[in-house]
Amino acid sequence: MKNNRGQFMALYIPILTLFMCALVAGMYYIQNSSLDNHLVSPVEVLKLGDEKQVFELAEKEWACSAHGIAGDDKVKFQEEFCRLFSVSDKSNFIFENYVDSGGVDKSSSFIGSGKSGAREDFCMTNYKFESVDGGVKVSLSNVRKMKRLDATKKDVINFVVDFGFVYKKEDIISLEGCGE
Repeated sequence: MKNNRGQFMALYIPILTLFMCALVAGMYYIQNSSLDNHLVSPVEVLKLGDEKQVFELAEKEWACSAHGIAGDDKVKFQEEFCRLFSVSDKSNFIFENYVDSGGVDKSSSFIGSGKSGAREDFCMTNYKFESVDGGVKVSLSNVRKMKRLDATKKDVINFVVDFGFVYKKEDIISLEGCGE
């Protein structure tokens, strides 16, 4: 035996490897236990998408009803559409978290009882209607919304994310089959 120092290296490497694996597993466990405090929940974004789809279906119903009452009279169609828009709860999609171009919250001006007049004025100024073959072209100008995404557990760390949503629409609603 000329040199015995190398035989201990075979013992050190597996012990060092096991120690490093345990260190990585420990750090992974520690980070995962507090991960939900760092993430914001996307539930509000998903709800916003669902509410948008319900609102667009309601717009089609309002257009069909307004066409059934007004016929081809464009002014009467807009008045009837805006009346239906102002009394429906489904129009809350537009007014919840509604902000003006300066970022000032204006939702309280439109949500609540007795606000149908303000809603109808909003409809008259922001909706544009144009007759096309077999339908009506509905245009809605920019509607800004602001929402806040919070973490699910706010007790340790909460990185709040504010996001803006601009809803602008131009769609052709088919009036064929309305009133059947």
